Amino acid sequence: MAHTQISRILDTSDVDEARTVIAAGYCEHRLAVSRAGKDFRAVQDEWRVGKVRMHRLTYGVDVAIEASPLGESILVSTPVRGVLTVTTGEVERRYGPGEVVTIGPDHPFRLRWEKGCELRTIQVDRQLLRAKPEILEPDSVGPSQSIALPPQHQCSKDDARLWRMVGALLEAQAVEGTRTDLVVDRIEALVAATLVARKAPLSPVNEVRSPRPRCLQAAIDFVEARADQPIAVVEMADAAHMSVRAFQYSLRRHTGLTPSELLRGIRLERAYRDLVAANPEETKVAEIAHRWGFGNLGRFSRYYAERFGELPSQTLYS
Repeated sequence: MAHTQISRILDTSDVDEARTVIAAGYCEHRLAVSRAGKDFRAVQDEWRVGKVRMHRLTYGVDVAIEASPLGESILVSTPVRGVLTVTTGEVERRYGPGEVVTIGPDHPFRLRWEKGCELRTIQVDRQLLRAKPEILEPDSVGPSQSIALPPQHQCSKDDARLWRMVGALLEAQAVEGTRTDLVVDRIEALVAATLVARKAPLSPVNEVRSPRPRCLQAAIDFVEARADQPIAVVEMADAAHMSVRAFQYSLRRHTGLTPSELLRGIRLERAYRDLVAANPEETKVAEIAHRWGFGNLGRFSRYYAERFGELPSQTLYS
């Protein structure tokens, strides 16, 4: 019996067919397509190594997905191109190329899939973790050898880089057609160990993440609305009705960001969208960089490449 496989499991312009096929592989969900639905085309390729599956999925247009809990699957997703927004409870984050998010099995979630987004997802069966008790840390499991993961976890840069290497390995092994039990077992163990290698993705079963305070959200909305203008930290704090120190503390606690990182991230996302939409014969990278407050092109390119995995000029001319 072949332990590896690569196949195209979906290629359709029918929204109902796409939802049905993808639900069979993941979970029940609602799929809403943007008004540009005439360009809808769902394409999904699968690489399989033992009990681990990896998919590449595109829709061709903006879509919104409201999903039920995955149940027995854990997803490790990264945009190869484009931007994905993941919402779990009160936590909403955007992910661009090179960034990695894990989605736990026990909570509903929503996805906002922007046109041009191509998503690579490694799907890990929770049974695989139970079958590899040697890689689980004693404090992370109970007597039934179960493991709890948070609804959404944004991987660090180092962990994201590791997941990209794991994805490349899965793809290579699937293409090669590995038939050796030992090799497949080791790859399954590697995927399971990578998932639990850091304490950050693990959480107690009853953990509930505190929602983002409304006052903090008001400051973030303020920055979103004025990202093309100079914004001082004191203005952000005023929008939140906090002192500067309290605002900095609250922002770090709930988002992991400093005020400058928040503003830079929003500006980078706006620049990315403008570059994707621009005509390279009429637009220069410098114009878009300056539009979003980046006066130093070298620094802009470095920040951009770190976030999206490619240079601004590559996005513009792709």
